[in-house]
Amino acid sequence: MAIVWTVPRGISPTLLVAPLIKEFLAEGEGTLDARLSAVGTICASLEKQVGRTFTSISAASAAIFSGAAGAATVPDALRLAVMRTLSTEVIVRKPAPQPFSEKVGKRLGEYLFALRDPRNDQVFHVGHGTGNQVFASVFEALGELENLEGADGPAEANPAVTAAKISRIREIYDAGSAVEHYVLVRALGTSGTADIAVHAVVEALRISEVGGGLTNLAGDATDKDLRATRVEELALRYSADPAPELPTPSVVLHVPGSARAGATAEEIYELARQEWSAGAAVRAEAGIPVLVFADSIIRGAFRAQSWDVSTRNADGSMLWRWSGDVDEDLAAKYVGTEITPHNVGLKKWPVSGWVTRLTTARPGAAMPGPRKK
Repeated sequence: MAIVWTVPRGISPTLLVAPLIKEFLAEGEGTLDARLSAVGTICASLEKQVGRTFTSISAASAAIFSGAAGAATVPDALRLAVMRTLSTEVIVRKPAPQPFSEKVGKRLGEYLFALRDPRNDQVFHVGHGTGNQVFASVFEALGELENLEGADGPAEANPAVTAAKISRIREIYDAGSAVEHYVLVRALGTSGTADIAVHAVVEALRISEVGGGLTNLAGDATDKDLRATRVEELALRYSADPAPELPTPSVVLHVPGSARAGATAEEIYELARQEWSAGAAVRAEAGIPVLVFADSIIRGAFRAQSWDVSTRNADGSMLWRWSGDVDEDLAAKYVGTEITPHNVGLKKWPVSGWVTRLTTARPGAAMPGPRKK
């Protein structure tokens, strides 16, 4: 257990509604204009420290107050209120990340990676390696490097770089957060050196707080293998077993948003209930299985119990939304497995994202009417 002082994103509006700051504005010494001016001075200083975590009150005070223009006029009562507002009790440190399995490491080959600070979405280090090299710095900073296998890779040539990196990592974990690991480019050697360098820079900037202004992202490729990817997602994709034989009948839906990190079954269900061109044969199947996938991995398994018209088009066609429930048995069998167009008898996935499997003989074919019970 430890006390740290963290400056979060959106600190100014957070500070203005903090009870201690509101109390200072209402009852502090001096005129209201003077108190408002002092709070404004502190907010301007804090904005420059967003994302930082301090493990001592002296270090926090020095960074926030010493360099602020007009800090000399900030009352002690406001300084104390700010420090108390920023203080956080870290009870449990986040654990070290889960390393890659040998299977995943082999599929990745040599790669470029980035470490990101979740407190402000800043990429603070870029490197390259194989196997579990992407995790080596965090394990070293946490004193657990001896527990990491397959991390033999290039060491930093500059001791100052190593020191800065380890310091930043420890600061992140001291704040109760955890470093985010991304693989920028994998299987190096498949394209020219210049192309690799440009692509890695673009991907590193994409996942940082400054990435939104990149003109490189105009008309950007959507190939999942060309995008910076969280290591947890890569481990899932590269270690997944092929999906078992799909149930018949069933519906397979491509829902890209279902791949979002941490998405729950309920959230995936809501995403999958978008409008679909569901035919009569599908709607006639009570409790038809619905498998939701993204990036070739099945993310959710449900049963559609009813269908409601969502949109009536001018040509007489209709779009439907389904309602149903999570199916735990289906989820245990299919979620986390790898699905390909071959599983439903196709050469590639349709743009619509909607695939029906109504018969084993001809996947995707329409049936003449409801199945007999």
